[in-house]
Amino acid sequence: MKVWHAIAAACRASHDAFRAALSDPAEAQAAQLRAVLAANAASDTGRRYAFGAMRGWNDYRAAVPVTGYADIAADLARMAAGGRGGLTSEPAVACEVTSGSGGAAKQVPYTAAGLAA
Repeated sequence: MKVWHAIAAACRASHDAFRAALSDPAEAQAAQLRAVLAANAASDTGRRYAFGAMRGWNDYRAAVPVTGYADIAADLARMAAGGRGGLTSEPAVACEVTSGSGGAAKQVPYTAAGLAA
């Protein structure tokens, strides 16, 4: 049982933050968006869509088009090869190959910030 106590203790801060966010989910999501935009403002994508000037969802919706995998495949391949600064300011720490719901296999990169979120 000591192991479960250690796991519970390690998860406590994240659990408490999650529970606190439940009191105002819209603000929690808006705060997360602001953090992601700020962290990625210097990336190619952030500069292209002016992430640094965005203040919320309406700015994001107005500036960033709906994008499919094919539109960002070159950026994803660059991240998978260790490149940085394209889609995100961080490099990928891991990549997963998935076929999704159909079609060819696709690379899905993970950043440290994405895994920590």
